[in-house]
Amino acid sequence: MSKETSTDPSSGTIGATIHHLPPELLAKIFLYLQRLWPSAHFSYSLEEQEPWMVVTKICRHWRDVAHESPELWTYIPHSSPKLVERWLRLSKSVPI
Repeated sequence: MSKETSTDPSSGTIGATIHHLPPELLAKIFLYLQRLWPSAHFSYSLEEQEPWMVVTKICRHWRDVAHESPELWTYIPHSSPKLVERWLRLSKSVPI
């Protein structure tokens, strides 16, 4: 097994293996985080996000997985028309 994909804690690359998780599993993890971190109670702007949305900032792959997981976008806590529009688009045909 190469060092790049090693699960040996002494290799220092355990984190690299997370990129090999199937997108469906990552999406389920993101759904879990969404339920674990409830919405913060503050006024939203275009720059502020739900706490769980930090996963969309980790890497492009995680952002793509989140954006392709309509179940993540079915609860719309925002009142900003631009954010509501965005979340509706990301929720695709999944009921809100």
